[in-house]
Order: sequence, then C-alpha cells, then structure tokens
Amino acid sequence: MANLRLEQLQAHLERELRPLYVIHGDEPLLALEAGDAIRARARANGFSERLVLAAERGFDWNELGASGSSLSLFGDKKLIELRLASGKPGSDGAGAIEAFCAKLPPDALTLVTLPRLDKAGQGSPWFKALETKGVVVNVYPVERARLPEWIAARLARQKERGKLDARARLDLLLDPGTFREIGVLATHLGRADGATPADGVVCGTGMVDARPACVASYDFTVQGGSIGPVGERKVARLRELALRERIPMIWLVDSAGARLSADPEEAAWISSFADTGYLFREQVVMSGVVPQVAAMVGPGAAGTAYIPGLADFVPMVRGTSSIAIGGPYLVKSVVGEDVTRPAPGPCSATPPWPRPGWPG
Repeated sequence: MANLRLEQLQAHLERELRPLYVIHGDEPLLALEAGDAIRARARANGFSERLVLAAERGFDWNELGASGSSLSLFGDKKLIELRLASGKPGSDGAGAIEAFCAKLPPDALTLVTLPRLDKAGQGSPWFKALETKGVVVNVYPVERARLPEWIAARLARQKERGKLDARARLDLLLDPGTFREIGVLATHLGRADGATPADGVVCGTGMVDARPACVASYDFTVQGGSIGPVGERKVARLRELALRERIPMIWLVDSAGARLSADPEEAAWISSFADTGYLFREQVVMSGVVPQVAAMVGPGAAGTAYIPGLADFVPMVRGTSSIAIGGPYLVKSVVGEDVTRPAPGPCSATPPWPRPGWPG
C-alpha cells in the first residue's frame, strides 16, 4: 500500500488507520516510537484487546492464522502484534504470513515488527505480501547529513511538551559559567556516526548557589535518554568524585531506562544490564555520606527508576514525571496483564529560595 518514514507516520495516522502495519528497521528507539504511535491510535479507535506473538525458534505458525480467526472474549476489536526479531520466518512462516495477508481478519489491526532486511529479504514473496496489504514504516538510522535537522525537530517536540532539553536544565540549575563537562566526546560504544551525542547523558561538575555538586542530566532526545555502557561510565565517574570529595550528587532524570539493541554484537552488554548494575551498589555506599538528589523531570523507567528509589530527595514535575520498573507493554508481554501507564508524579512545590531566571 505505502512506504512511510517515521516523521510521516503521525500525519498518516491522523487521516486513517489501516488494518496492517509493518515496522521495518534496526533503530530501536525509532521502532519503539513508531509502535507506540500505532498502538495509541489503535486504542483510540476501540482496539482494546491485544495479542503478542513472538516468532522465535520453535514458534507454531498456526498461531498466526488462529489469532485472526478466534473471537475476542468480549467482542472487542483486537490488536495483533507479530514480532519477527530474526527477520527470517522460514518456509512455514513465509507461507503463514502470505496466507494471513491474503485474508486479513476483520475487526483486527495487525502490527508486524521486523529488523532491516537485505535486498533479497525485501524481495521475498512474504515481505511483498506484507508490503502490498499493509503500510511499511521504515525506521532506519538517521543519515549524518540529516542529523542537525532531526535533532532540532526532537528538541522542538520536547518544548511542545513543556520540557527543556538536557543542557537547558543545567543552565537553570547551575551558577553561570561554572559547569565543567566530562566525557564531551562520548558516544554509543565510541561510534563516530554523530547519532548519540554525549551518549544520552550530559555529565559534569558545577556550582549551585556557590556550592559544588556533581550533575548528570539525561537527554531524552538521544536514544530516549537510555542508559548505555559509555554514558553510565561517565555517571560512575561522577559518583566516585562525589563520594571522594563529599559533595552532592544530582541526577536530572528523563530516561527510558537501560538501552536495548537489535544488534547481535551488542548482546553481551545487554545481558549484563548495559554493564551498569554496579550503580545500585555505589548509590548504597553513598547513602548517608553525600546528599543524593534525583529530580524527575520526565519518565524514569527500569534502570533509571532505581536512581530515585535510592536517593535522598526526589522532586517531580506535575503531569510530566513518572517512575516505573516496566511499562504496560512489557508487563502485558511478560505476564499477560493489562496495566495503565505510570501515573504522572503528583508532587509540586515552590522553592523557598527563588533563583533568578527560574520560571514561576
């Protein structure tokens, strides 16, 4: 039917909702955003039941056909998700996908997630069947030439939500001219593609009302502010410095948690929680020795939900902040239970020492 880029998806969904969508590509954050946009529109259109099929080794492809023919328990419209992480369904899977596309189930919306396929894969009959019957949303890494435009657009969306970017927050928090950044050239696994500036967390030292502090500001515009191994080493260096010098440690949390990737070369550090588990032990060691402040200026999920849990003071932003170990889709896929999104933080306060330039 159509091939879209992620930036075209929202306008498409506002016009119409098709029965089949395919998210195709290896950029995990963009794939997550595309999936969330489609799910949100599906829920708004009455697709209240959700079935997730993970086509891993040993998967029974008859389940795909059965998912469309089985009636909903409550007669609701159904969202069917097929996740094909390998991008290789095999002969049985290819036949099942082609048969499914030939007769898409009524009162159902199907969302298929695939890694980026090579030319042969994209030319295969099963992928052509998906492409013919559905809308393919391509989520490829952003080209270097488009990065400035892409980053500017993400920053603009942050501001539309009433959120500042990571560096603007530091400008408000710290005394002018006192910030000294560490790990300026850090990127995801040291890659020089320009796609992950500061590896998603801006770190350094500065003065707060003439008092020194260590500060880590998570940047949601870079991989959802997720924790990567390089970025976390920067934060670990700050924790070490704060403990040694007995100065406060401040986190500005706006993060999706530990970073995940479809790249098999990165499986080792994914399995070790992005090589970041020691952060919990270090926060416990710091407890009662140096003040720990975790300002929730956005979401804190999974790994970054533990940071406020171990901190001394946790201010939140009404209507913006949330803390959750796992989101509703993760809970549903693991235990089969439907839960709502984490409620925004209810806290609000007026600081007793207003600082020049602070809103309100």
